[in-house]
Amino acid sequence: MVLPGIPGADPRRLAVAVRDGVVTISGRTEYRSAALRLVAAAQQAEGVIHIDNQLSYDIDDRYPALPAGF
Repeated sequence: MVLPGIPGADPRRLAVAVRDGVVTISGRTEYRSAALRLVAAAQQAEGVIHIDNQLSYDIDDRYPALPAGF
């Protein structure tokens, strides 16, 4: 499996293993959204039946930063 070029996902910080249709992705991404995009991309690969997501991330970017006076 080839890791797609996803901003915030440095391939040097990731490991991917595939066995019998099960993809294990481990390591760390810069952003939570990058980890989610990696998992989504892996699910689209032909023959994948399950994703074992062992990713962590540095920044949870689900919510935009609010101004300090908000």
